Amino acid sequence: MPTSNIARRMDGNAVAATVLQRLSGRVEAVRAQRGSAPRLGVVLFGNNGSSLSYIRKKQESAKMVGIEVVLLHQEDVTDAAVAKEELRAFQENERLDGLIVQLPLPSSMRASTREILDVIDPSLDVDCLTSVCQSRLADGDLLVVPPTPASILALLEAYDVDLDGKRVVLVGHGTLVGKPLAALLPGTGAAVTICDRETPDLLACTLEADVVISATGVPGLIIGEMLKEGVVVVDAGTAIESGGVAGDVDTLSVESVASLVSPVPGGVGPLTVAKLLENVVELAEQYSSR
Repeated sequence: MPTSNIARRMDGNAVAATVLQRLSGRVEAVRAQRGSAPRLGVVLFGNNGSSLSYIRKKQESAKMVGIEVVLLHQEDVTDAAVAKEELRAFQENERLDGLIVQLPLPSSMRASTREILDVIDPSLDVDCLTSVCQSRLADGDLLVVPPTPASILALLEAYDVDLDGKRVVLVGHGTLVGKPLAALLPGTGAAVTICDRETPDLLACTLEADVVISATGVPGLIIGEMLKEGVVVVDAGTAIESGGVAGDVDTLSVESVASLVSPVPGGVGPLTVAKLLENVVELAEQYSSR
C-alpha cells in the first residue's frame, strides 16, 4: 500500500562514472604493455536514429577512457548475406578487442539476426550474443559478463542491496537481459522467480518480491499497487514513446512504495555502456597476457 515515503532513485550515471574512472588506468596499462589502446568495433546496418544515438554515447564514453572505436556504418545494406560478408571482412581486416552489431537490424534482415550475430568471433563478443557465448553462459564459462545484466548487478551492489536470501522477481526473459540475468542471479544466493508480461499471476509474484527487475519494453507495466513496501525496483526496459525513452516502471506510483528505484533514462542505460567498455578492456587484457 502506498506510503508517504519517496524512494531513492539509483543514479546510473554516477555509478558508470566510477566504472569508467577505474577503466582509464587499465586502458593505459594495456597501451603500455602492447603499444596500442583497446579497440572496439561497432557495426551498424541501416540508418536507425536511435541506434545512431546509442553509438554516439558509446563513442563518447570510450573516448573518455582512451578506448578506440572503429565504426562500420553500412546504410544501404539490407540483405543478410551481404551483411554477413561485410561483418566477416570487417573483423578479419581490423585489429579488434571487441565487436558488436548494433541492434535492431533493418526489418529486411531481422529474421536473420541469429545467423548474422554468429559471424562474430566469440573471442570478440563483448555483448555475449553469439550462440557460442549463450551456451557458455548456461555453463557458467563466459570470458566476460553480458553488459546489461552486469550493469544491473553493479547498480544493486553500489546501493548495498544484498541479494543473498532475497526473493527476486525477474519480469521478462529476452536475450539481452532476462535470459542471461536468470543464469547469473542464482549465483548471488537469491531465490529467483521468472515471469513475463503475460504471466497470469504476475501481480501475485511481484507482491511477494524483495527485488523486482523488469525488462519487457512495455511502458508502465510495473505500478505501485503491484509492489510491497520497501521493495527495490530495477527498470531495465526501454521503449520509444512520444519521442523519448520510456521504461517498464510507472515511476511516480512506484516511488511511493519502493525504497530504491532505477529511473529511465539515467539508471541501467549509462552503466550498460560502461560495462560494455569494461568487457572490451577485459578481453584486451586477456589478449595482452597471452
